[in-house]
Amino acid sequence: MSDLEHFLVIENNQEQMALWQPDRDLPSGWHRTAYSGTKDECMEYMMNQWMRHGHKSGIGRLRRSAAA
Repeated sequence: MSDLEHFLVIENNQEQMALWQPDRDLPSGWHRTAYSGTKDECMEYMMNQWMRHGHKSGIGRLRRSAAA
């Protein structure tokens, strides 16, 4: 797999995920996850994580709205 086909999945403290090229410095506040692969593999991984766990910041807003 060439560098152009290989991506990392990175995550911030709000548990938001993004694709990142491995040869670039990580942006402030983001860290590398254990997952990497092709763009399609990483997108599938992120979608599965989102579907399994939900986007926590969005879930938190929904819970606060429901409690009000």
